[in-house]
Amino acid sequence: MVEGWKPVVIPEEIYDVAKQHYEEHEKELKLKYGVRSLTGFISYCIREYWKEKGII
Repeated sequence: MVEGWKPVVIPEEIYDVAKQHYEEHEKELKLKYGVRSLTGFISYCIREYWKEKGII
């Protein structure tokens, strides 16, 4: 495991939707947000949601 990261388990339905979206928008996500992987995309989504809710 890479330092500063922890494994997390997510429901298959969320994984499948995230994977499909990431694959369809991979270039845009990389250029616009610096997202380079599916894991990075899921982390980005969580971070943005928490920012929107004022959690972080």
